[in-house]
Amino acid sequence: MSSISNSSSIFYQRDMTLANEVHKETSAIYPTLNIAYDLAKEVANQAPALGVAPRTDLSFRVTKEFLVCVVERAAADISNQTPGALSEKNLTHLRKFFSDLDLSFSIEFKGLHQRVSEIEKKTAIANALIPLQLMYREATGRFIRSELVAPIRPLSCFHYAIDNAGLTFEFFPMLLAKKTQPTDFVDFLRGKNMGPSPLPFQKGDIVIYFDDANQPLHAAVVLDAEKKICSSKFGNALPFAYNHYLDEMPPSYGGKFQIYRKPLPNQN
Repeated sequence: MSSISNSSSIFYQRDMTLANEVHKETSAIYPTLNIAYDLAKEVANQAPALGVAPRTDLSFRVTKEFLVCVVERAAADISNQTPGALSEKNLTHLRKFFSDLDLSFSIEFKGLHQRVSEIEKKTAIANALIPLQLMYREATGRFIRSELVAPIRPLSCFHYAIDNAGLTFEFFPMLLAKKTQPTDFVDFLRGKNMGPSPLPFQKGDIVIYFDDANQPLHAAVVLDAEKKICSSKFGNALPFAYNHYLDEMPPSYGGKFQIYRKPLPNQN
């Protein structure tokens, strides 16, 4: 996969303060689910001793009360491995999140038999992890869900950004017909005589986040330049996007960004 050259490119460093603080808390959700899965499997393995016939389709439904208890153990494990990784304030936020959690979408660990593979376990945890991490960010009040209007196809963050920037893309259907790379979208924007552009942000700017190797990882559209609020999509399949602060993107989405701005009419 190619990367973007440093030449003639304007990169800005992200302020990672908020992203890192939120990440401390969202990263505690995985070990919480991991412990919950192991406990559920342990209970399932005790089924014969309890007079329950062992079944390969035995399931365990996770409740928020269970997660409130498990998060304490997960936090203790994290603190033992990395002292100071979670503050009491972080733990308070996690307790409140799980206590207030709406689990109407249901978290179920299925097929809890003795021969559960590591891949099956990771898949089960991942299926619960992504919705919980997004719900956690929503619970902070800084990630606001924006429903998509009857999307006709799965949209990546790059599709969504280009679409919502009001661009017309004549050859974009051709891009959809093949396996696209993030650099294809950057090339498309540059073909529209866009960016990289200087700060300050302007409404309608497309912000692209990069890793240290200059590989584009995520894209967002600026909604409010003064408040640094943007809109972006996470995952291809989810039927909604989020409005959030530009600096609140997870740390894994890269530590720097570029701004791609539509040229003025007389610059076309």
